[in-house]
Amino acid sequence: MVNQTISNYSHQDVLIVGGGPAGLATALMLAKRGWKNITVLEKRPTADYYEPDKAFNYSIDGRGQKFTDFLQITDKLSEIAVPSTEFYLTLIKADGRCYSLLSP
Repeated sequence: MVNQTISNYSHQDVLIVGGGPAGLATALMLAKRGWKNITVLEKRPTADYYEPDKAFNYSIDGRGQKFTDFLQITDKLSEIAVPSTEFYLTLIKADGRCYSLLSP
């Protein structure tokens, strides 16, 4: 009964709002499980759209790597990834002064 219910749902359309890490992970997982009609809505015009006022750093921990292993994309990600070896903390004061410190 449960398998039949899951099978029935896999023929439905899926709409995911947001193409960030969670939205894309959801789309990839559904596709891996056989869902076909998946649409991801994202407000940015392209995947490589640059926003100069924002910075993003995505790290994959052990649990995340299990997910990328499942999707068989770990090797590809490691080829294109930029290693994170230094982290800075920046304090921006109300008057606009900035202080950056290398994190230990």
